[in-house]
Amino acid sequence: IIIKELEYVEKNWSKEKLIADTNKTVKIHLEKKELHLEYIKSILEICIKNNLEPILITTPFTYIYNEKVGDKNYEERIYKQICELRKEYNFIYLDYSRDKRITNNLEYFSDGHHLNEKGAEYFTEILLNDINYNN
Repeated sequence: IIIKELEYVEKNWSKEKLIADTNKTVKIHLEKKELHLEYIKSILEICIKNNLEPILITTPFTYIYNEKVGDKNYEERIYKQICELRKEYNFIYLDYSRDKRITNNLEYFSDGHHLNEKGAEYFTEILLNDINYNN
């Protein structure tokens, strides 16, 4: 991701370039119909075994990415599978994929679906506040 961020900074991607890159990424993502549930389950089981409260999140994506993916694909690829997992495991799920505080600000992203350092810092503040994390 750091290399990708440096690529973004060095190339100074225009909105058009970001859209083109996002189009390629969305195509690849939509070809994958399922989440890697076996990995998620193993993480959840480790948490349960160690008396940890798991919190799964979907990180923010740009509004451009969200428009290309569409609601139906989110429902089929993510939400439906998360719902099934929640029947088997007890965890909190926080969805920031379409959080307007972040998604509309392209300066927070290194590409259509990865936060850059500035975006990661801002998102971390939001996340820590939402889970009531106190130092």
